[in-house]
Amino acid sequence: MSTPGAIRVDWLAGGAGIGHESMLAIGARIVTAAETLLVPPAAPPVGDVLCDDVPVFSRGEAWVVPLAWRRPTLGPAGDEHRRRAGELWRGIRVECEFRHGNGLSLDLESASPNAYVAALLAQGARRADWWGAGRKALVLVAHGEPVTASALHVVPLGWVSQMSPSRRIRAVDLSWEPASG
Repeated sequence: MSTPGAIRVDWLAGGAGIGHESMLAIGARIVTAAETLLVPPAAPPVGDVLCDDVPVFSRGEAWVVPLAWRRPTLGPAGDEHRRRAGELWRGIRVECEFRHGNGLSLDLESASPNAYVAALLAQGARRADWWGAGRKALVLVAHGEPVTASALHVVPLGWVSQMSPSRRIRAVDLSWEPASG
């Protein structure tokens, strides 16, 4: 799992230091912004921030929205960070389920993974659940064992759907570093 280039400490999307707003509310805002800015086919260009200090990285046909990262060696001192990261993950999940119904789990154990699943595995993904939104999929990804990072991906629906799979998927970059130029 690549950590964000600018992120050197334990980090949560939307500001880990915001005590007055729940991570569930931040999760709902992230999903709203993703569906407004990243899902529509003719959406205007998006910069490097999705909303409220939440970074977003354009990766060809994919968008990567980092949600949380923590050092694996954080230990007991990271209990509050783990709690808030879990709350943010649940906030994204609840909002996606409210809008699109139950999520589907992406089979990461597939004998012949497509390029997207292979990239998820290369990044250390251990779980990926998705919801269809138009011709795109919102994919909530957990990395590491135990979980050390999470992200929301917005990808073409055919990358995850067994009903209408993409015939060919080019190599996928899911890194959190800004694209080099």
